[in-house]
Amino acid sequence: MTFFSGTVSEVIYSMPAAGTALATSTTKTVISSTGSATLPAFQLPTPLWQPSYAVGRGLRVNFGGTFGTTGTPTLQIWLYLDTTQGTAGTILAATGALTAPSTISNGNWYGQVDLVATTQGLSSNVYTEAVYTNGFLSLGAGNNAATAAAATYMIGSPGATISYNPLSTNYVEVWAQWGTSSASNTIQLTEFMVSGLN
Repeated sequence: MTFFSGTVSEVIYSMPAAGTALATSTTKTVISSTGSATLPAFQLPTPLWQPSYAVGRGLRVNFGGTFGTTGTPTLQIWLYLDTTQGTAGTILAATGALTAPSTISNGNWYGQVDLVATTQGLSSNVYTEAVYTNGFLSLGAGNNAATAAAATYMIGSPGATISYNPLSTNYVEVWAQWGTSSASNTIQLTEFMVSGLN
Protein backbone atom coordinates (compact mmCIF):
# COMPACT_ATOMS: atom_id res chain seq x y z
CA MET A 1 0.00 0.00 0.00
CA THR A 2 1.29 3.43 -0.92
CA PHE A 3 0.79 6.71 0.87
CA PHE A 4 0.40 8.64 -2.38
CA SER A 5 -2.55 10.78 -1.25
CA GLY A 6 -1.06 11.61 2.15
CA THR A 7 -4.41 10.85 3.79
CA VAL A 8 -5.51 8.19 6.26
CA SER A 9 -8.87 6.41 6.51
CA GLU A 10 -9.88 5.51 10.05
CA VAL A 11 -12.78 3.91 11.87
CA ILE A 12 -14.08 6.54 14.29
CA TYR A 13 -16.78 4.35 15.81
CA SER A 14 -17.76 0.68 15.73
CA MET A 15 -20.88 -0.32 17.64
CA PRO A 16 -19.84 -2.50 20.61
CA ALA A 17 -23.07 -4.49 20.93
CA ALA A 18 -26.18 -5.32 18.94
CA GLY A 19 -29.11 -2.96 19.24
CA THR A 20 -32.45 -4.05 20.66
CA ALA A 21 -34.68 -5.69 18.05
CA LEU A 22 -37.68 -3.58 17.00
CA ALA A 23 -40.79 -5.78 16.74
CA THR A 24 -44.48 -5.72 17.65
CA SER A 25 -44.47 -1.98 17.04
CA THR A 26 -45.40 0.71 14.54
CA THR A 27 -43.50 3.43 16.43
CA LYS A 28 -40.53 5.21 14.85
CA THR A 29 -37.66 4.04 17.06
CA VAL A 30 -33.88 4.45 17.38
CA ILE A 31 -32.27 1.05 16.75
CA SER A 32 -28.60 2.11 16.98
CA SER A 33 -28.62 2.88 20.69
CA THR A 34 -30.35 1.78 23.84
CA GLY A 35 -29.24 4.89 25.71
CA SER A 36 -27.47 2.62 28.20
CA ALA A 37 -23.83 2.29 29.14
CA THR A 38 -23.77 -0.97 27.14
CA LEU A 39 -24.84 0.73 23.92
CA PRO A 40 -24.68 4.53 24.14
CA ALA A 41 -25.45 6.78 21.18
CA PHE A 42 -22.49 7.68 18.97
CA GLN A 43 -21.56 11.37 19.19
CA LEU A 44 -19.52 12.94 16.41
CA PRO A 45 -16.38 14.75 17.60
CA THR A 46 -17.01 18.51 17.85
CA PRO A 47 -16.05 19.72 15.35
CA LEU A 48 -15.38 16.66 13.22
CA TRP A 49 -13.06 18.66 10.98
CA GLN A 50 -11.31 21.96 11.71
CA PRO A 51 -12.82 24.82 9.67
CA SER A 52 -9.62 25.48 7.74
CA TYR A 53 -9.71 22.10 6.00
CA ALA A 54 -13.28 20.79 6.35
CA VAL A 55 -14.30 21.31 2.73
CA GLY A 56 -13.74 18.19 0.66
CA ARG A 57 -13.54 15.84 3.65
CA GLY A 58 -15.52 12.60 3.56
CA LEU A 59 -17.27 10.45 6.13
CA ARG A 60 -18.75 6.98 5.58
CA VAL A 61 -21.49 5.37 7.69
CA ASN A 62 -22.10 1.61 7.35
CA PHE A 63 -25.02 -0.03 9.11
CA GLY A 64 -26.94 -3.29 8.91
CA GLY A 65 -28.24 -6.37 10.62
CA THR A 66 -31.07 -8.87 10.47
CA PHE A 67 -34.80 -8.67 9.86
CA GLY A 68 -37.87 -10.85 9.60
CA THR A 69 -41.37 -10.37 8.21
CA THR A 70 -44.78 -11.93 8.00
CA GLY A 71 -46.68 -11.00 4.87
CA THR A 72 -45.39 -7.85 3.17
CA PRO A 73 -45.34 -5.04 5.76
CA THR A 74 -43.96 -1.61 5.00
CA LEU A 75 -40.66 -0.61 6.56
CA GLN A 76 -38.92 2.74 6.72
CA ILE A 77 -35.29 3.33 7.75
CA TRP A 78 -33.61 6.67 8.49
CA LEU A 79 -30.07 7.86 9.17
CA TYR A 80 -30.33 10.98 11.32
CA LEU A 81 -27.99 13.57 12.77
CA ASP A 82 -29.63 14.32 16.13
CA THR A 83 -28.67 17.10 18.52
CA THR A 84 -30.44 15.21 21.33
CA GLN A 85 -30.29 11.44 21.73
CA GLY A 86 -33.52 9.79 20.63
CA THR A 87 -34.99 12.99 19.16
CA ALA A 88 -35.19 12.97 15.36
CA GLY A 89 -33.20 15.90 13.97
CA THR A 90 -31.63 16.30 10.53
CA ILE A 91 -32.21 13.51 8.01
CA LEU A 92 -28.97 12.46 6.33
CA ALA A 93 -30.57 9.61 4.34
CA ALA A 94 -33.85 7.72 4.40
CA THR A 95 -36.02 5.25 2.56
CA GLY A 96 -39.68 5.81 1.87
CA ALA A 97 -42.19 3.37 3.34
CA LEU A 98 -40.89 0.46 1.26
CA THR A 99 -42.62 -2.90 1.01
CA ALA A 100 -40.42 -5.40 2.81
CA PRO A 101 -39.79 -8.84 1.25
CA SER A 102 -42.53 -11.35 1.98
CA THR A 103 -42.32 -13.76 4.91
CA ILE A 104 -38.61 -13.69 5.72
CA SER A 105 -37.33 -15.41 8.85
CA ASN A 106 -33.60 -14.64 8.68
CA GLY A 107 -33.04 -11.71 6.36
CA ASN A 108 -30.04 -9.46 5.95
CA TRP A 109 -30.13 -5.70 5.50
CA TYR A 110 -27.24 -3.34 4.92
CA GLY A 111 -26.78 0.34 4.20
CA GLN A 112 -23.93 2.66 3.36
CA VAL A 113 -24.01 6.47 3.24
CA ASP A 114 -21.16 8.80 2.33
CA LEU A 115 -21.06 12.42 3.46
CA VAL A 116 -18.89 15.00 1.70
CA ALA A 117 -18.41 18.47 3.20
CA THR A 118 -18.80 21.22 0.59
CA THR A 119 -18.91 24.48 2.53
CA GLN A 120 -18.38 25.77 6.04
CA GLY A 121 -19.09 29.23 7.35
CA LEU A 122 -21.40 31.44 9.41
CA SER A 123 -25.14 31.94 9.03
CA SER A 124 -26.82 34.36 11.45
CA ASN A 125 -23.73 34.11 13.67
CA VAL A 126 -24.05 30.31 13.83
CA TYR A 127 -21.46 27.97 12.32
CA THR A 128 -22.86 25.86 9.51
CA GLU A 129 -21.46 23.06 7.45
CA ALA A 130 -23.09 21.80 4.27
CA VAL A 131 -22.75 18.18 3.16
CA TYR A 132 -23.93 16.06 0.27
CA THR A 133 -25.03 12.53 1.17
CA ASN A 134 -25.39 9.53 -1.10
CA GLY A 135 -25.74 5.83 -0.51
CA PHE A 136 -27.90 2.74 -0.63
CA LEU A 137 -29.91 0.34 1.50
CA SER A 138 -30.34 -3.30 0.52
CA LEU A 139 -32.42 -6.04 2.10
CA GLY A 140 -33.38 -9.62 1.31
CA ALA A 141 -33.10 -13.25 2.35
CA GLY A 142 -29.63 -13.95 3.63
CA ASN A 143 -27.50 -15.46 6.36
CA ASN A 144 -25.34 -17.21 3.71
CA ALA A 145 -28.42 -18.94 2.26
CA ALA A 146 -29.76 -16.38 -0.20
CA THR A 147 -31.42 -17.78 -3.31
CA ALA A 148 -33.12 -14.61 -4.53
CA ALA A 149 -31.85 -11.13 -5.32
CA ALA A 150 -32.12 -8.51 -2.60
CA ALA A 151 -33.95 -5.22 -3.18
CA THR A 152 -31.71 -2.14 -3.23
CA TYR A 153 -32.85 1.44 -2.65
CA MET A 154 -30.82 4.57 -3.33
CA ILE A 155 -30.87 6.97 -0.38
CA GLY A 156 -29.34 10.31 0.55
CA SER A 157 -29.26 13.83 -0.82
CA PRO A 158 -26.74 14.02 -3.68
CA GLY A 159 -28.62 16.86 -5.41
CA ALA A 160 -29.00 19.30 -2.52
CA THR A 161 -26.78 19.98 0.47
CA ILE A 162 -27.82 19.35 4.05
CA SER A 163 -26.75 21.93 6.63
CA TYR A 164 -25.96 21.41 10.30
CA ASN A 165 -23.96 23.10 13.04
CA PRO A 166 -20.64 21.22 13.39
CA LEU A 167 -20.02 22.84 16.78
CA SER A 168 -23.25 21.47 18.28
CA THR A 169 -23.61 18.06 19.87
CA ASN A 170 -24.47 15.72 16.98
CA TYR A 171 -25.43 12.07 17.41
CA VAL A 172 -25.51 9.76 14.38
CA GLU A 173 -28.53 7.50 14.87
CA VAL A 174 -30.32 4.85 12.83
CA TRP A 175 -34.11 4.75 13.13
CA ALA A 176 -36.72 2.28 11.86
CA GLN A 177 -40.51 1.96 11.71
CA TRP A 178 -42.78 -0.91 10.72
CA GLY A 179 -46.14 -0.29 9.06
CA THR A 180 -47.70 -3.37 10.72
CA SER A 181 -47.22 -4.47 14.31
CA SER A 182 -46.23 -8.14 14.58
CA ALA A 183 -43.70 -10.15 16.55
CA SER A 184 -42.57 -11.54 13.17
CA ASN A 185 -41.95 -8.06 11.76
CA THR A 186 -38.59 -7.51 13.43
CA ILE A 187 -35.41 -5.62 12.62
CA GLN A 188 -32.17 -5.46 14.57
CA LEU A 189 -29.00 -3.44 14.03
CA THR A 190 -25.89 -5.57 14.56
CA GLU A 191 -23.30 -3.51 12.64
CA PHE A 192 -22.82 0.26 12.78
CA MET A 193 -19.51 1.85 11.83
CA VAL A 194 -18.49 5.44 11.12
CA SER A 195 -15.24 6.04 9.23
CA GLY A 196 -13.31 9.13 8.24
CA LEU A 197 -12.23 8.77 4.61
CA ASN A 198 -9.58 11.48 4.38
